[in-house]
Amino acid sequence: MNALMNQWRKLRDAYANRYQPEGVRVLAYFYWYTLLLLIVFVVLVVSLYGYWQFKTILNSSTQGSQTIPDGATKPPVTEEELEGVLQTFEDRRSTYEALKQAPPKVSDPSR
Repeated sequence: MNALMNQWRKLRDAYANRYQPEGVRVLAYFYWYTLLLLIVFVVLVVSLYGYWQFKTILNSSTQGSQTIPDGATKPPVTEEELEGVLQTFEDRRSTYEALKQAPPKVSDPSR
């Protein structure tokens, strides 16, 4: 406890003499170690949160596959919808190719 109070007193004296080189050095060390501890804390918290999310996803995927019957899910896209989307992309591609071969005439707005 006495060592902590001694460090606090040293920091307070350094702040009072912050324009002196000795005070700047102490404040710089304090600032640097505070940043390092903060970064270590943030990395630790982010790592633990990521691990927690990973375990949650793993647990929900194993539980979800056991509770859903085989025929209960509807396919996300029917074959007709997929063909319609593919046809739309093919139309856009052909329009692009036609415009690339014969670009439209656009007047220059600066004239």
